[in-house]
Amino acid sequence: MKKRCLAIVLCLIMVLGCAACGSKGDEKEKGDGGTKKIGVAVGNAADVWATYWMDEVKSYGATFEGYEFAFEDAGDYDLAKQISQVENFINNDYDAIIMIPADASSSGSITAACKEADVPLIVAEIKLSNQDEATALAASDAYEGGMMQASHVMEDMMDGKGKVVILQGKAGNDNATYRYQAACEVAERNPGIEIVATDIADWDRSKAMTIMETWIQSGIEFD
Repeated sequence: MKKRCLAIVLCLIMVLGCAACGSKGDEKEKGDGGTKKIGVAVGNAADVWATYWMDEVKSYGATFEGYEFAFEDAGDYDLAKQISQVENFINNDYDAIIMIPADASSSGSITAACKEADVPLIVAEIKLSNQDEATALAASDAYEGGMMQASHVMEDMMDGKGKVVILQGKAGNDNATYRYQAACEVAERNPGIEIVATDIADWDRSKAMTIMETWIQSGIEFD
């Protein structure tokens, strides 16, 4: 699934990036010596999944001749920082931008800047609230992923009986919201399943460890 999404992202860039350059004619020359420059803006590179994703972009992107990639990290989902990074890509004549959003609900200035500069914006993994303003989206279905995950644990492994705790991703993030919603729905269709505790770990392993240790030390029983 991860490689398929990356293939979609890069194919979109090759098609849309070339189209964007062609549409501008002599207005300005992008890239260098025929090389297409792709800017990659990530909401939080410290996220373990984002690290894997960037490694795949680097290795898979290297299989395409004539493309070079530059990576920027917004830190802990710092929207202002990501806006500045995208603006820098635009000002430095990048041919296209791939973005894992720092804030899916407040990226209007980013989509507007890309549209004004006629730079394709490919959103990855997290759908923007104004996704129609971006060029394209390449992402997995968070709700379906949550259904698969929860049904495997609660039904296949637990046979529809037992107590469950849930560690959630970042609050307000659509992917985290949909996965949690799916998990709750799987629990609801299995009367023998009880969710006894849930907490937000922000996709941070150390924070998740602390929450889990607290649950265990508090005497909460779960399977």
